[in-house]
Amino acid sequence: MLDRRSVLLGMSGGLLAACTTTGRPRLSDYEASSAPFYPVDVRPERIKEILVGLRPGRDGGFRLEAEPFGDKIIVHNYGHEGDGVTLSWGCGTLAAEKVLETGEDDIAVIGAGAQGLTTALILARHGKKVTVYAEKFHPNVTSSIAGAIILTASSYGDVDLDTVARVNALAHTGFDAYENRPGTGVTRVRHHYLNRRRQDMARPDEKTLLGCPFGDMTRPTMIDMSLYLPYLMQEARVAGVAFYTETFRTPADLIALGQPVIVNCTGLGAGALFDDEAVHPVWGQLVRLHPQPEIDYSYVAPGNDGQLYMFPRQTSIVLGGTRRRDVWPLEPDPAETARLLLQHGKLAARARQILPLQVAA
Repeated sequence: MLDRRSVLLGMSGGLLAACTTTGRPRLSDYEASSAPFYPVDVRPERIKEILVGLRPGRDGGFRLEAEPFGDKIIVHNYGHEGDGVTLSWGCGTLAAEKVLETGEDDIAVIGAGAQGLTTALILARHGKKVTVYAEKFHPNVTSSIAGAIILTASSYGDVDLDTVARVNALAHTGFDAYENRPGTGVTRVRHHYLNRRRQDMARPDEKTLLGCPFGDMTRPTMIDMSLYLPYLMQEARVAGVAFYTETFRTPADLIALGQPVIVNCTGLGAGALFDDEAVHPVWGQLVRLHPQPEIDYSYVAPGNDGQLYMFPRQTSIVLGGTRRRDVWPLEPDPAETARLLLQHGKLAARARQILPLQVAA
């Protein structure tokens, strides 16, 4: 089965070698008819911060189900890997439905990432008494540093396709309400999947950007998590959700809670807490540059030694594309920082070469 993650990883290698071997790039019809594609300024002195996070991967796809747990019911909602933000409103809605089926009114949610906060807010809007327990909160959760472009996949491991279809159909329901609302960080962006072939090898039906062909420009939702996550937490507070710092090391710690229903949004923590051997970390590194308000486009591209993506935000320009399975240390890799700056810089150089023509057009 070919999902979004497989497509992106399958593009690795060759773009920069292919797209930069020709001479000065010509201004494509697409670039001439669109707003200027200003170059990203990737000078090292413009680095705002370098962040490392561990995506909660799970062999077989995310887990979304209810099960008896002592005298309680656990509703599991974890294992989304790099799509935790994308699937937060879809999986949060389905998890909330499973809670509502129990008929209980006092609910505990474990975890304060995008999945935990969204599920808690949905339940509170249904009139439930909700308490969120978490060891860490924003900005110290993985969701805080997610790339967060809302693009769903056609499949997620072994998750049944009816569930995937429902989750995908609900993916934008929450974000749409926040789009362009001040302080939420939820906007739309011109997004492009760049191809490894050269501009002069583009098919007649293909557009080109930065010297590389791409299929279609889309306008997905882009989330600035540094703004959105605290906004979402405040929305939950207003809806009556209570928050407590708590660490759960064993199942007995969960059973000790007073609530009869517990929603498990612990991500990587679910592996040890529930003895789920399918859970594993997927290491990723981001370089955040100081913001450039003029950049209103994004791209995903195959690069040398891995994927590349550039996402513009109100508070930063995000450069990323690293995926390393079963790597736990959270220290940044200087070699990966250098790779991201070099390869995004080569694409930016092509924008810089054709920018004067764009401005004139």
